[in-house]
Order: sequence, then C-alpha cells, then structure tokens
Amino acid sequence: MTNQLSNPTSLRVREALVMVRLRIGPLVCVWYLASIIAVWTAKLVLRELPCPATLCAVQFAVAVVGSGMAVPPAACGLLHGKAEVGLVRKIALAYTLGFLLTNAAIAIAAPSFVETLKASEPLSTVAMASLMLGEHERWPTLVALLPIVIGVAMASSNGLVFSAAGMALALASNLAFSGRAVLTKLLKRDHPGAQVTKSDACLFFHVSRCGLCILVPCALVLDAGAWLASGADPVRLGLLLLLNGMAHALYNGVSFAVLAKVSIATHAVLNIVRRVLVIAVAAAVFATPVSAFNGSGFVLSVLGVLAFAQSKSRGGALRTRPKNLLPV
Repeated sequence: MTNQLSNPTSLRVREALVMVRLRIGPLVCVWYLASIIAVWTAKLVLRELPCPATLCAVQFAVAVVGSGMAVPPAACGLLHGKAEVGLVRKIALAYTLGFLLTNAAIAIAAPSFVETLKASEPLSTVAMASLMLGEHERWPTLVALLPIVIGVAMASSNGLVFSAAGMALALASNLAFSGRAVLTKLLKRDHPGAQVTKSDACLFFHVSRCGLCILVPCALVLDAGAWLASGADPVRLGLLLLLNGMAHALYNGVSFAVLAKVSIATHAVLNIVRRVLVIAVAAAVFATPVSAFNGSGFVLSVLGVLAFAQSKSRGGALRTRPKNLLPV
C-alpha cells in the first residue's frame, strides 16, 4: 500500500522538477547570452568611443524604458518617506558607480582580465557587511575566501594583459557593487512593507531611473570632448550602443527573473557559471593570451566562490551589533 502511494508522489515530484528545469533553462540561456553580448559590445563601443559615462547612460536609459514597459511605473508606486528615498538613492549611486567603473576598466583593459578581478567581489561584500551591518561570517565562509584571493591573484598576473589602472577600476567597482548589496539588504530589513522591497523589478526601475539622472550630466561633462573628436561611424556606433543597452537591460532583468524562481545559493552558482562563460568567450574573441598558471588561478577562484556560496547557503552570518547602524 505504501509503495502504491509513494510511486505517484515521487512521479509528481519528478514531473515538477522537469517543469522547473524547462522554465528556468531558457531563462538561464538568455541570461548567459545577453551577458556575453553586453561585455563584447561594450568593448567594441569603448574602442571606437572611449566614453564610459556615455555607454552607461545609454545602458541605463534602455533599462528604464525596458523595465518601465515590463512593470508600469504606476505598479511600482511612489517612494515614501525620507528614509526610504534616501536608501534607494544610495543604492542607485552605488549601482551606477559600479557599472561606470566597470565600463572604465573594460575601456583600458582586456574584458577577461576585468571579469576575473570582479570574481573577487565576495571579499568586499563580506568586509562591508561586517562594517555596516555588524554581520560576521562563520569560519567555513571565511576559509572559502582564501582560494578566491589566491586564484584571482594567479589569474590576473598575466604580464601581457595586466593593467594597474584596469585592476584599480575593477576592484573599485567591486566595492561599489558590494555597497549596493549591503544597502539593498538594509532597505529590505528596515522597510519590509515598501513596494521596492516586495518587487525586485520595481527596485530595478527606480534604481535605473535615479542612475540615469546621475549619468546624463556626467556624460555631458566628461565625454563631450571625445564625442566631437571621435571619427567613428555614427550609424555603426549608434547600433552598437543600442545593442549593448538592450543586452545590458535584458541581462539584468533576466537575472532578477531567475533569482525569483531559484534559491539565492542556486543563483550564485549560476552566476559563477555565467562569469566563466563570459571570461572564456571574451578571451577567445579578443585573443587574450592565457597561460596554464592563469587558467589554474581562475579555476581556483571559481572553486572558492562555489565553496563560499555553499557555505552561505548552509548558515547565515552572525549578527553582533545593534540593528540601526547607518543614518538613513
């Protein structure tokens, strides 16, 4: 009798798992493809027009239009209260600065080199969470950071593609994105009833809108001279900018969609696979030389990030400070 009941149950479970894979699989493929196109076209644009602020402004403009069409602004609601508005603006500033620094790094260094350095983002995230949230990681999580540090150092030591300025910009972008992650956690903790807390798509819309307001004047001030001096074909450049903006918006939007359907740990692992593919394709497309030593370092860093994600999924951080730490 037990077998008769368990067989239909197990069958339904297997069918449910197959349906999940069928729903998630295409989304993950689109996510990976859009990410590769975004990095590839960003390098092409920045070769012809070395204007990271302009590229960022186009990316955010397309993101605002795309997210506004997917989630109407009326559905996102208005931001309420100085605390909520202040936190969203800080998140937008960190998010914008992160992409601006990333584009600036890609402009002067090999994309595979930049993406490898960006794999070390968990280091700055752990440090910021400790300083700003009072969260101290358990020892297995801290141990998992060691292969990330060693692996990234090995992978980025290629003298043929090494760029001190590119490294500084990529690591600074890690700090910005880590700040975005910590501030987003603060927003969800302190304003659980807000619409931007309940919907990642709404938060993406508001953050992109605020970021665009920052980037437009920055592009006018920083890039106007380069626009006038550029001899690039305006039609080709415009098409590349549009393609990059669409890929960038799709990559971020689908990332949110995947996160809504899987656990945070699963999303972290999928994101690691995405980064591996981006680095491999970028190295192949732009003919970036990679030695066995560099490749071993990259593999080591990926294993470290996998161990970090696994450790985070098994147990949360330890809180050792009071709840309210930042003026908002």
